[in-house]
Amino acid sequence: SLNFSKKSTKKELIKRLYLAVDYIYAFYNQPIKLEELAQISCLSKYHFLRSFKQAFGLAPYQFIQQIRFKKALYLLENSQATLQEIADVIGLENASSLSRMFFRTSGAYPSAYRKSY
Repeated sequence: SLNFSKKSTKKELIKRLYLAVDYIYAFYNQPIKLEELAQISCLSKYHFLRSFKQAFGLAPYQFIQQIRFKKALYLLENSQATLQEIADVIGLENASSLSRMFFRTSGAYPSAYRKSY
């Protein structure tokens, strides 16, 4: 029965982490604090951070940046939105922040992903 207990605890933990993931997907374009995510998951900040990294292989901040990057990449490839407009949509301050994020994440600047129309 100890095994069952551990399995149900793990299942509950995953369920709680996915509450935070759902929140991240809903609000990735706004500032999200670690405290908020921990609170949504009903976990301490430390336990949330450690569990999130174990479950998803990324820290919550990296997870959020990855979502922002993917949304920005989609917009770059499928729209004619300016870099500033894309930055606004994904919750970055400006086009420079977007360029830095792209370079850090992919090693290339946004212009490398822009399709010509």
